[in-house]
Amino acid sequence: MVSDHWAVWHLCDGWKCADRDIGWVESVALEVVVMWLVWQDFTDCEVAVKGDNTVVIGTFNKDHSHNISFNVTIHKIASSLVPFNITICPIYVSSAANRADPVSHSTLGLKTFTLVAPLNILQSYHCFYLMSDTAYSPHAIAHMAHSNGLVHLAVPPLLQLESCQKCPRVSSNPQNCIIPNPLWPPILASECITKWLTPYGIAKLNSLALKFPTDIIIHCCTCLINSVQSSTLSNYSAGLLCLNKFCDDYNVPESEHMLASEHILSLFIAAHGTGSVNKGTMKSWLKGVCMWHELNDSPWHSGKILKRVISGAAKFTPLDSIQPKHNSVSIEHLQSLHHNLNLTNSFNITIFALACVAFWCCCR
Repeated sequence: MVSDHWAVWHLCDGWKCADRDIGWVESVALEVVVMWLVWQDFTDCEVAVKGDNTVVIGTFNKDHSHNISFNVTIHKIASSLVPFNITICPIYVSSAANRADPVSHSTLGLKTFTLVAPLNILQSYHCFYLMSDTAYSPHAIAHMAHSNGLVHLAVPPLLQLESCQKCPRVSSNPQNCIIPNPLWPPILASECITKWLTPYGIAKLNSLALKFPTDIIIHCCTCLINSVQSSTLSNYSAGLLCLNKFCDDYNVPESEHMLASEHILSLFIAAHGTGSVNKGTMKSWLKGVCMWHELNDSPWHSGKILKRVISGAAKFTPLDSIQPKHNSVSIEHLQSLHHNLNLTNSFNITIFALACVAFWCCCR
């Protein structure tokens, strides 16, 4: 409950398995509170959370548990709190004074006080379904269908939905803009590899769909994408953008964007890389284009010619793109950082902890 507003998630049959018990379920409830705070754009604040489970409160204060599932939940909570500088203070109240206790026993509040929460707030768990309205919503009915005690796996989409929808940033530089095309919609950089399509890729997916169920194909793509960090996917998108810009400038047919021949890739590097960026950036561009091909089950043409073009283009790297090494960091810098940070603030504590870890790992 948040003030007078309420929401309820129902446990599906078979939820209690391995080390998952009622204590773990209550820890997930605390995780839901944190996810809701993040979804509501809370930042730089301290929030009191009341509950009647002393195990959850004690475990959260200790930051660890002997229960593996419990530890995973604690890790997720901490990962959500730190970036937004949110501190939560669990406070014990008796069951009699716990305002959420009647709701947990199916004594629901008024419908007008239903707490607004994203439906995907518990999408990483497959043993809950939302009952914040009533048990008769289409979403709930689908999960209440008789399954002989089994809860079927819900295959995730290519990229997990974020609680806060972001809009793609449009570059003001015309050199970074491609011709509008329904195959390459304006989307977030991290989504370009999965959502930018070509005639070859579409034909390949259609041929696979004739032999295999769509959910298996999507699940395979998800596994491939999850092998790369989201930040790396964003960096890889630069290669796709530059290649498509090059192809637009020279009227290269869409069918040749993929499969991209070694000669097209070599011309692309010669035109966009020579005298503009260093060798590392050119290789990063090609890694992004390569993964785009791999995701669409397309052959990747990288041979001796392309390697020689990269080596030759690297010799024209602008001098101002290579910076001298920074002065070394000493223990005095850490002491100064420690002295000037407010170590009662969780965000500042995290900064100092990361600085110490980086410093001592480099020393080792």
